[in-house]
Amino acid sequence: MPDLEGVLCRAASSGVAWAVTGPDGVEVHARGVPPEASFEWGSITKTVTGTLLTLLAAEGTVRLRTPLSELLPGARPLALEDLASHTSGLPRLLPSSAAFVAATWAVRQDPYAQVDAQRLLADLRRTRLRDRRYRYSNAGHGLLGLALSRAAGTPYEELVQQHICAPWGWPP
Repeated sequence: MPDLEGVLCRAASSGVAWAVTGPDGVEVHARGVPPEASFEWGSITKTVTGTLLTLLAAEGTVRLRTPLSELLPGARPLALEDLASHTSGLPRLLPSSAAFVAATWAVRQDPYAQVDAQRLLADLRRTRLRDRRYRYSNAGHGLLGLALSRAAGTPYEELVQQHICAPWGWPP
């Protein structure tokens, strides 16, 4: 077993896939999963999006206290760091998204596949903010990813590739 610097593992109904980063680069392994298989990111994107916020703030693209409304016209003036830390007052899901997510989970589909930027922003305008204590929010991180993408003028997927994957030599 190599001296592990990091391990990412993902289970699927038919198998498991994992990646190991070490001094010699990245090793990808799988059992019971075809090589072309793809996985939903799920909640790991919250860590990736929070990391992007930190990196973009360090390079001066955004500030942690940048208001969301500065990057997404018509949005509320919630600070980016409040979205990342789940202290924005947003609920777990936004109104029309909640019913859709419940319906798609019932048939094991990606519950967020149809929640695009337009729908997310429209839902945000109709959402009543709650107190600013910790409240887990998928919606907040979706908005944060969208805001960072707009701030950098780069699609989210490219931001992840440029700032997180490429520096670690991924894909190999």
